[in-house]
Amino acid sequence: MTQATLSAARGGFRAATPVLLMAAAFFGGLAIFVVYTGLGVRGYDSGVLGLAVVTGLVALIPLILDQGRQPMERHLLFTLTCLGFAVFFVQPVFTSYLLAPKDVFVIGGGFTYLPHIRPTDIMLGQLASLLGLLAMLGGYAIPLGRRVAHLLPQPQREWSHGATLGAALVMIPAGWVILIGGQLGFVPAWLGSGLLGAVGSSVYFGTALLTLAHIRYRSWPALLFLVLILPPTMAALFFTGSKSIFLAPAVMIVIARLLVLRRIKLRYLAVGFFAVVLVYPVAQFFREVIQPQSGGMVSLMLDPAWALSMMSKFVAQTKFSDYVSSGASAFSHRFNALGITAVIVRDTPDRVPYQGGWSLGYILLSYVPRALWPGKPVFEIGQWVTNNFGSGPHIRSATGPSWIGELFFNFGFPGVVVGMALIGVYVRVLHDLLFRRDSPIPALMMGIVALYCLIWRMGGGLLAPINGVIFSAMPLIAMHYLVKTFTPPPRVPPPPLA
Repeated sequence: MTQATLSAARGGFRAATPVLLMAAAFFGGLAIFVVYTGLGVRGYDSGVLGLAVVTGLVALIPLILDQGRQPMERHLLFTLTCLGFAVFFVQPVFTSYLLAPKDVFVIGGGFTYLPHIRPTDIMLGQLASLLGLLAMLGGYAIPLGRRVAHLLPQPQREWSHGATLGAALVMIPAGWVILIGGQLGFVPAWLGSGLLGAVGSSVYFGTALLTLAHIRYRSWPALLFLVLILPPTMAALFFTGSKSIFLAPAVMIVIARLLVLRRIKLRYLAVGFFAVVLVYPVAQFFREVIQPQSGGMVSLMLDPAWALSMMSKFVAQTKFSDYVSSGASAFSHRFNALGITAVIVRDTPDRVPYQGGWSLGYILLSYVPRALWPGKPVFEIGQWVTNNFGSGPHIRSATGPSWIGELFFNFGFPGVVVGMALIGVYVRVLHDLLFRRDSPIPALMMGIVALYCLIWRMGGGLLAPINGVIFSAMPLIAMHYLVKTFTPPPRVPPPPLA
């Protein structure tokens, strides 16, 4: 068989792959529906189950279509965004609703419990979510995003091996200065929420840059730095009390490899799931029991023995099956955006009137410098959501409304359609800007920022995924101009990333 024949056969198989996978997904969804029906799902719960299966199948479409493309032609940013949508809006049906007591439903990562939620409430939330997902698919597919991306400046200059290492070794210490400064009170919370907060994120974005250096330049120094930096960084970040920040450095490495290889590896997803399951119970114990009794992150880092002893006792005294069950339950609650969406759709506008877009106005207002607005507040809507849709104003907790929920409480179903279509356009702009076949390292780094901000924040409001990408990219853009100004381009073009 000639090489041309082999290439033609591979091309034909690749072209047929999406059709075969779509058929497999359809029959898999049908099998799930039949199995749950056999287990006793009846009445309105059957509608909840059916909508979950349909939404899951729609979310799989970008992944399935990508399998018919060459790796470097895949739309990985959008594919992972849609898979994240399935985690936040489909997964809760199977873990937090069908398996939960029918008089209580957990909404969101804040472990807010809403009694007396009905199957019809869940179905309305599912319909809004499915409508939003379809609108996002449509917004991504139309040519508007491609045209906007072509009008914007694109990073062209590649970073050399030395410049990449140097940038990482500047970013990581700078991030620690901001993070420790915030813990000591030298950086106020309102200041850390803006550009300085983005610099603080360099603590973990720097590990992604080291990963790119290792992959692109086969850099052993980058790998050595990763091995030396990762364990103490994650250990120190654990004492912040934030589970997402603790896991962020490892997540950065995985995201960097995914974007380079343009392949979604199931083992990465499985390892990520079990990491969250194993970390969550002990991290929650640390946050609820140890942290209130400590003197803050710095005190714990200077004398960690007491905290480690307490956590060791907690783990040793907890039955392993109960520990894993608690972690899995925490995962399902943490990544549950469907519950709060259902509540918002149910209560708007009958109990809470449409808000007319004031929360979306924060996206633009956050760009006003504090030098021009001395009393500029920290823009957040979590407590307002808790007051109006969650446990009530007597509880101090920030409840994320989800993208769908925020669009709905502002403008109803039309807001969901238009808003999610614009999100699709936004993701397409990011894809065409940052994930070209010849994307240099700074473009890929900004792509890593985009992917992290989009998927991790899907259960919150729209401020973080939009402005979070832009603010977090600003230090990278500044670093790119420094590299262009003070370092020469690579003498030899680096090998392709994939």
